[in-house]
Amino acid sequence: MTQQRRVLLTRQRRAPSVVGSALAEKNKGGTYPPPPTPLSPLGGRVGGGGSPPQTDDKIENVVELASTLSPEQQKELLARLSLGLALKPTYRDRDVEMWAVAVHEALQDALGGSLGSSLGPLQVKGLVGSHKAFEPVNEFMVRSRLNENQVRERLALYRILADLVVARTRTVCRHTGAPLALKTVVNNIPNIAAIFDAAFPGYLAAGLAPVVARQLCHRST
Repeated sequence: MTQQRRVLLTRQRRAPSVVGSALAEKNKGGTYPPPPTPLSPLGGRVGGGGSPPQTDDKIENVVELASTLSPEQQKELLARLSLGLALKPTYRDRDVEMWAVAVHEALQDALGGSLGSSLGPLQVKGLVGSHKAFEPVNEFMVRSRLNENQVRERLALYRILADLVVARTRTVCRHTGAPLALKTVVNNIPNIAAIFDAAFPGYLAAGLAPVVARQLCHRST
């Protein structure tokens, strides 16, 4: 009887590739960074739970703290915040003030000073300083880059612009028969860009309004 031979089948071990060996050898010294940690379905690192969203909750924290104060302390906090805002005028507040002064002076010159007996600078500011009335002026200043001037120069520019608006209003009033007054001036303020362009054609579109402004300010000083 012929004895059968047992044959053991074993899987032949593959030798590591040359490239894989080289990468592994270099990675021992930290040449290559480790593979990134996979992300969880929620976008965070596996096992880390993900990072919470970044939210600005400073106001909520302040409100929560303020709610723990007594009514007297809350009043004091409100008074201090209001005082702090009053002591730090913004760019817009300062320019509204200068524009109101400029319009008041221009109207006084046009009416021979009679405006001073009926309306003061505060009343004028109440009309020309509203958001609806001042926004066209602010847009013109930004578009023409005249807002980049210093405070003293901007005041001179506002006076020049106010003179142009009042002069244009007087011309319109002569044609319509309406009296020259603060209300009619306010109605013409939205046309301030067109009024400037009519006085200095082409300069605004060419970006040369600052050149004209410097010449006008130099003449007025």
